[in-house]
Amino acid sequence: MEMKMNRSILASAAIALVALPAVPALSQSSAQTMRDAQQGNRRGHQSDGEGQQQRQTHLQITGLSRQESDAMLPAYQAVQSQDWAAATAALPAAQAAAQSPTARYVLGQLELQIARGTNNSELMLQAVNQMIDSGAAPADQIEALQRAKTSLTAANVAQSDPAAAETQLAQLLAADANNIGTMIQLAEVKERLNKHEEAIALFQRAIAASTAAGQAAPQDYYRRALAIAYGAHLAQPSLEVATQLIAAYPTGENWRDSLRVYRSLATDRQAELDLFRLMHDAGALASEAEYVTYAETANRAVALGEVKSVLDEAFARNMIQASNATSVRALQSSAVNRMQADRGSLATEARNPATGTAALRIGDAYFGYGQYAEAAQAYRTALQKGGQDANLVNLRLGEALARAGQRAEAETAFRAVTGPHQPIAAFWLLFLAHPPQGQAAPAPAPAAAPAQ
Repeated sequence: MEMKMNRSILASAAIALVALPAVPALSQSSAQTMRDAQQGNRRGHQSDGEGQQQRQTHLQITGLSRQESDAMLPAYQAVQSQDWAAATAALPAAQAAAQSPTARYVLGQLELQIARGTNNSELMLQAVNQMIDSGAAPADQIEALQRAKTSLTAANVAQSDPAAAETQLAQLLAADANNIGTMIQLAEVKERLNKHEEAIALFQRAIAASTAAGQAAPQDYYRRALAIAYGAHLAQPSLEVATQLIAAYPTGENWRDSLRVYRSLATDRQAELDLFRLMHDAGALASEAEYVTYAETANRAVALGEVKSVLDEAFARNMIQASNATSVRALQSSAVNRMQADRGSLATEARNPATGTAALRIGDAYFGYGQYAEAAQAYRTALQKGGQDANLVNLRLGEALARAGQRAEAETAFRAVTGPHQPIAAFWLLFLAHPPQGQAAPAPAPAAAPAQ
């Protein structure tokens, strides 16, 4: 029975095969004969039957007997055109005709290409065995073929006995400690055994090994490790892999997924407003629930202008369902109705806030209205007055400076953040260094228009 292997495990097993030789080409003389015959047809010097006969006579796979070549040619041509159905259908005739060592080696190459094209792990292992047993494999390929055989055998075992495959792959990795394909394959087996942290560590090891070899690790390594960490509800590994993913591949999708994973697993609810501000600037807000929760969080901070601007954007992007529009409009109207009095009192309150708490509130209000320089000054006053979590205030100060375009000053403020808020500050630093591709600088939320 044909075995269809888990794609992630098969893909990692196939890494060991990338160095193997490709299917041999037709001989040069054969190709020239074909061109000559085709030119003769166009000139009318020979009949269609004669041209076909000449092509059949001279078309031969290098190193094979005429009989072997004729039997294997249909499979060869189907492989070259990646017609896997035709190649599979032609394979039995090729297998029956392959008698010489060279023919058996070429057959193994054909089987390997078909196996790759059809995701057939059983045929892939058969192909590697065919090449090894043929006796015609080049000496410089024997070691790669033997590694591939061991890797594929373990991959096949992993389908029915992952524990046994874990042992085999661990031994294989111990013998070849820098084999990235084996690392990935073992990581997938460990994930099947619910050894999530060990699987994540192997992906990170593969990433490090790729970097050490002067190559960029594939994005899939990072995303697979993040998926495992998130699925196992591992907050710290999720954070580590997410920041690595963004630094290596700062796409909009990776920013969005990483921040949403962090929000799902984070326990730092005091800085939820700060996370939402970053999600906005990174283009990671993608649902009604996120927009509404952001607005509610800003409302609790009495950042009334932020409530209005966030919900204006939500409605403009058609994020709010019709069934929820009334309640969301009520939240927005409540903020708007208080904006005029709030803005009118800010300048007076900002002259000499009585406490650090008051200064923090003033900074949040100015931030919501898009007055980032004034917000930064208020946050600095909050730091001077004390009585507030200095880490939270530095986080807000960094956000105001980032929105104001003062990157160096913002980075200084973010680096001053320690404790539970440090992961969000680290994401902000990443955002300044690696904004989503195509986004050159932080994109501030539109300032709320004065209430009428």
